[in-house]
Amino acid sequence: MADKVKYNAEVDLAGGVTTTTVTTSGKLTVNSGGMEVASGVSYFLGGFVFPQAAAEALAADNNAISNANISARVMTIAASGAHTKATPDGENLVTTLGLTTNNDCADLSIINTATNAAHFLTVSAGSNVTIVGSPIVYARQDDTGNDTIGSALFRVRRTSATAVTIYRIA
Repeated sequence: MADKVKYNAEVDLAGGVTTTTVTTSGKLTVNSGGMEVASGVSYFLGGFVFPQAAAEALAADNNAISNANISARVMTIAASGAHTKATPDGENLVTTLGLTTNNDCADLSIINTATNAAHFLTVSAGSNVTIVGSPIVYARQDDTGNDTIGSALFRVRRTSATAVTIYRIA
């Protein structure tokens, strides 16, 4: 415990923190500049809570996914057939998702609320976007009795200031 500095009350750290560990009995708030862990492991033992905007409804058409859709990070579609929607280009994804450094990532979810097996969404790659894994978001398929999930989780990884790779991870 000799390497830890305890702060049991509010402390102004405007001059920066030069210790290796800050332990607090309350909460630690970073008001500006962000917080970066350059190496080592970060443990969040009390849970992780983040704000979530309402899901963006995608139109059941073949128009591209917009930056506004992407910014919500959760999208729904009531597919009415086989639809294909392109992502924004890599540079717009980098900007919209706030990916400031190569290898920064953000997750996006698409939920297909359709229940007919023929009503699915294929996500296609915009310019400077590479998709790894299945780009298809199937319907729940209530009409066939198949138990499909009807949703997809994608991880968007910045590879340069103008390019991303999107991984289908679930």
